[in-house]
Amino acid sequence: MNRPSEPLLDFAILGRHLRVAAWCVGGLTGVGMLVEVARGGSVWAAALRWATTAVAGALLVTAVLVALQAYRAADAAQRRGDRLSGDDVRRAPPRRPPEP
Repeated sequence: MNRPSEPLLDFAILGRHLRVAAWCVGGLTGVGMLVEVARGGSVWAAALRWATTAVAGALLVTAVLVALQAYRAADAAQRRGDRLSGDDVRRAPPRRPPEP
């Protein structure tokens, strides 16, 4: 039962979640940088360290959000009765036998 009007993944919701997560990660890294500079650290070293931490955190949060949405989409497709696996569902088409 394939319903072409229902998308499997909703990128609008994913985009909203990523924007919220980016603001949270950015705010936390900004606070961390300010605390490190206030404790007597170098501004450039703190900026580089916390910018790297922000990028790593954003990538981690993005991976988790995409995985959660894929899991929810697979669960929704299964509840609708769509087949997600079987002998005729593959990543690659079946190989043709060699011609004689």
